[in-house]
Amino acid sequence: MQYSRRHSEILPDELTLTRMNESEAREVASWEYVGDYAAYNADAEHFDDTVRSFLNPDYAYYAVWHDELALTGFCCYGADAQVPGGDYSEGAVDIGLGLRPDLVGCGLGSSFLGAVMQNAARTRYAGIDADKMIFRATIAAFNGRSLRLFGRAGFITEQEFTIEPRDRSGEQLRFVVVVRRPSPRPDQLLGST
Repeated sequence: MQYSRRHSEILPDELTLTRMNESEAREVASWEYVGDYAAYNADAEHFDDTVRSFLNPDYAYYAVWHDELALTGFCCYGADAQVPGGDYSEGAVDIGLGLRPDLVGCGLGSSFLGAVMQNAARTRYAGIDADKMIFRATIAAFNGRSLRLFGRAGFITEQEFTIEPRDRSGEQLRFVVVVRRPSPRPDQLLGST
């Protein structure tokens, strides 16, 4: 299906987030990324474990839909968005996300991230304006696209850490933890009360 507009013209409120169901979890787990991004591919040996993880209510996985683009990606909030080895002692909303492989690099990222942050405010933290929340994401250091996306959204690097490899490659994996804090009100910038 040919999409009628450029992906960069999609607004966050045109994306719909729903709790992930089993069919969506299986579809997402079957996505195949290429190059360095293949690190995000589900291990065939642990495919069913990956699906169960997506369906675990404690991990709060959501499917992200668009009327014309269908299932565009997914996100999660909380513990499954963290990577062992990082310091998560400060209270924040941890977010993890992924776009469908054929949509990566097509200009959809900013709206996608905006929709994920708005959904956190609407569902997980009802009543709190997304602009008043502290958001945190842990990103693989090789993922320049995600680092740039989060940087454009006002996230700044707060820590970096390395973990031992998950496979036989022997290469350690580096991660960057980025945080977006609420902007101070103008009267706070001027020092008035």
